[in-house]
Amino acid sequence: GASWITALQVDPTEGTLDGAAVQQSADDITSGRLMRADFGYCPGNLLGDVSLDQGQPSGAVIQTGTANGGHFTRFADGTQICTGSFADAALTLDTPVAGGFSGQGSDATFAAPFVEAPVVSALADDGSEALVKGARTTSGAVSPVFWSAVSGSADVSGRFVAVGRWA
Repeated sequence: GASWITALQVDPTEGTLDGAAVQQSADDITSGRLMRADFGYCPGNLLGDVSLDQGQPSGAVIQTGTANGGHFTRFADGTQICTGSFADAALTLDTPVAGGFSGQGSDATFAAPFVEAPVVSALADDGSEALVKGARTTSGAVSPVFWSAVSGSADVSGRFVAVGRWA
């Protein structure tokens, strides 16, 4: 009995637990220890506002929301995904390129800003009169670039997915 370890101790005033059987810090993942609610994730803090404190997650794990006609999902690791749509009526396609003509659509603002320009995939709707050739992106918006075999104006619409970093 010379080397006892206090495995579990109850504070009679606060009703809290402490001891070697209880998680000691947020990064303590020692097998067999009881997880403290303020160090772990559970239904109460899995979904909500994500945040970082000195590069470490300090809020919820997943955050979702809508703004600017689109949707966003943020993860505690800094990853963000935005989806949205774009539409231009009578877009001018008159810049010769690749055996046809191109033109840049209007900005579609992301539902939440990125730290830098994200990777974007855009697809025109079936009824669009031009194909998506590419996109110009900033941290806050995407401007699809369209291509058509004929010069003129076209009605275009579609959707995009953007993936990047929120922090």
